[in-house]
Amino acid sequence: MISRLANSAEDPLHKGSAEWFRGLTLQERLERPGHAAVKPNFAQIAKHCRRVGIDSLLGLASLTPYSTTDFFRALGDTGSMSQPAPTPQWVDFWASAEGASHACAGCRDLLEEYTLPDSAAMRLFHPLLRACMHRVTSEFAVNLMPAGLALNSRRVMSSAAEWLLRELNAMLSRTLTLEVNCARLRRELRGNTPEERFESYLIAISSEPSRRAALFLEYPLLLRNAVSRIDRWASYLSELISRLLQEWQEIRLFFFGKNLLPISR
Repeated sequence: MISRLANSAEDPLHKGSAEWFRGLTLQERLERPGHAAVKPNFAQIAKHCRRVGIDSLLGLASLTPYSTTDFFRALGDTGSMSQPAPTPQWVDFWASAEGASHACAGCRDLLEEYTLPDSAAMRLFHPLLRACMHRVTSEFAVNLMPAGLALNSRRVMSSAAEWLLRELNAMLSRTLTLEVNCARLRRELRGNTPEERFESYLIAISSEPSRRAALFLEYPLLLRNAVSRIDRWASYLSELISRLLQEWQEIRLFFFGKNLLPISR
């Protein structure tokens, strides 16, 4: 569990840790500098993996341009690697968001600015959400609001973020259930009721970057999936807003004709 991960004064987010290697796919583990330039057909490898047992994995190496040694090193941990694993891009993205949020002790600013409900996902992922929400909000600043359309950026962000938070809460529910129970057994939680103890855990991960880093280091795929989901959400929403603002007159004429009343949101 996360208690076994010591904090580092030089690298409080554990960005340089080899533990992130566990969040990489087989393709990413193999495609490192110094390996063959020919790319294997990983779809074919995955298809064979579904058909054969673990004893037949040796045959899978023959489907790649890599040696059997490299193939099994990629299936193992970082201790068996011939070269150090680089920091994944999604870890850099998260570390950058954490750095930009260093002045924020929690997520209260987002809750108040966008009138969002408090949740476990907001407590844990608020640096990522803050970075991506500000990125989307900038679309309103760089594009002029067309005539006949009045969008309130805060209300748009609030509506769009609510269903994203529901997805993120579902994504991390099992992990938090396990970690809260472990923290309870270690007597790290405060409170007399389950609700109070859960709240004390959320307060800790919301206000302490080192606690979030330790949790993500224990569950790197949770961080990777969250970064991917939040980044895609921001990209899609940003493109939607940009196109709506830039092409509003054409949309208005095509669907509603010239007599459309102004729309406000």
